Amino acid sequence: QSARRGPGGLALLLSSALAAGLPAAALADPLVTTPAWQVVSGQAHALMGTGLGGGGDVDGDGDDEVAVGTPQYNGGQAYEGRAEVFLGSPASLPAAPAWSFEPDVQDRRFGEAVAFAGDVDGDGYDELLVGEPYFSNGQTREGRVYLFRGSAMGLPALPDWTFESDRSYALLGSAVAPAGDVNGDGYGDVLVGAPAYSGGQSNEGRVYLFLGSAAGLGLAPDWTYEPDLSGARLGSAVAPAGDVNGDGYDDVLVGLPSYTGGESNEGSVYLFLGSAAGLGAVPDWTYEPNLAGAKLGTAVASAGDVNGDGFDDVVVGAPGYTNGEAGEGAAFVFLGSALGLSSTPDWTAESNLAGAELGAAVAGVGDVTADGYTDVLLGAPGYANGETREGLVRLYLGSASGLEATPIWQVESDVAFARFGGRVAAAGDVDGDGYDDFLVAAPEYEATQAREGAAFLFRGGCLDGDGDGVCDGEDNCPLVVNADQTDTDGDGAGDACDSDDDGDGVDDGADNCPLVVNADQTDTDGDGAGDACDSDVGGGSASGCGCQAAAGSASPVTALLLLLGGLWRRFGGRRPRGPSGARRMRAAPGRHRRR
Repeated sequence: QSARRGPGGLALLLSSALAAGLPAAALADPLVTTPAWQVVSGQAHALMGTGLGGGGDVDGDGDDEVAVGTPQYNGGQAYEGRAEVFLGSPASLPAAPAWSFEPDVQDRRFGEAVAFAGDVDGDGYDELLVGEPYFSNGQTREGRVYLFRGSAMGLPALPDWTFESDRSYALLGSAVAPAGDVNGDGYGDVLVGAPAYSGGQSNEGRVYLFLGSAAGLGLAPDWTYEPDLSGARLGSAVAPAGDVNGDGYDDVLVGLPSYTGGESNEGSVYLFLGSAAGLGAVPDWTYEPNLAGAKLGTAVASAGDVNGDGFDDVVVGAPGYTNGEAGEGAAFVFLGSALGLSSTPDWTAESNLAGAELGAAVAGVGDVTADGYTDVLLGAPGYANGETREGLVRLYLGSASGLEATPIWQVESDVAFARFGGRVAAAGDVDGDGYDDFLVAAPEYEATQAREGAAFLFRGGCLDGDGDGVCDGEDNCPLVVNADQTDTDGDGAGDACDSDDDGDGVDDGADNCPLVVNADQTDTDGDGAGDACDSDVGGGSASGCGCQAAAGSASPVTALLLLLGGLWRRFGGRRPRGPSGARRMRAAPGRHRRR
């Protein structure tokens, strides 16, 4: 793979096949580390990408859209905030948004959180949720959430529904998410978090559920929950969990990153199971890490079904987790089953780098490689490897045994203080190519303005371990570059890695006609070229097609490819599924273990 620098210093990798200018017919659709699209705010301190969401289809055209929130945007009023939607298409995303909204009131932080809500009214179009946690209307910073309904024309100029907390400093709208369909009535439901809500206890937090209906969302929540634990900040993160127990009802996750059980600020995560009656009065499952300062629950998400067993799984981030390196961060996956989630993590990843904050952002990103298993994306915005807090993102593939132990793909920003990976999200399939795509934000990224922020789209695609533009599943030499896929003997192993190109049972290194079948190796004139490929039999001249003498004068590159091919064949021809197969910008330290 060849490296280059992209706009703003983001280091990118290009497939060597593309760099070589090979014909399009020879190329597949490999997973690469080059962003397919990016947007930068162009405004100092705007923090673009703090809100990030994808996978909704607001205009019903079959292509998924992307939403980006910029909470400190100044469009005439300081820190009013802004949300934008970019429409998906076979040509990927456009440079300019199709829709945007700003509240035109100072210090609102509109766009702190954005999410596509699903179809709450059953009209066939998805809706958009936007949080505005600093909204004040009788109560200072009570917070507000907006819903914009989708239609054939896209999103409207004004919101169709709003809700505010009526509680000072509750910061409602800090987190918003679809809930799936928790009561099985066929309408999408939504979750809203107010992490600084104080009921009986200061900053305990509160989460709200609004059920969908033919008329849309109601004016009052259909369910609320608060933990009665001072300082827990429940609702800092909310997410759909999918259906973890296979009962046909969607379930929800809620994070409490400042929860203190036996250890200060260890954090916790709660799961509430759906039912015909909706969500229950108490959580059906909880987990805490028993490690001070771990802040588990800072980020929560459905992982989809990472092991293909028919039950949805969940991923939870703990960016303050310490296990050898202070604040390295960790993420945990819990597998679903008929009994619900497992009581202990089934998979764990740690960054092994102090201050990296792995797990500050987590997402199930669908099936990025179209292998039938869902995949997980983790952000580590504090990661530093040459640049301070540049940030790192890692992609882990699902499999029949769960998530792989090592990332198949990773990218770091190479821009100091960018905090790349501060937000990550599924994008759905924005270009309709059959591979799910994903989003990464760097809220403090600087192209031309300090802390302006940026968001990036990465396209899903097949694995291409040798970077020749041919998917591993179709490549007849998956570890040796051979975009032309030549296979002289038709045995399924390309010539570039076939130790016996003509299939006559004699290895190329010893074959006096490596491209012509001649198992008996007859060489009448003893010139090193077998009679089968010698145009001057008996003449002593080693001319002819594919003879040993000609092979001996082959270019060093050809000779090296033949040698590598022989080794590949001899040692089993198996494709590794780990770091050597990952396409990345730079090797990075890490420790990952399956439990």
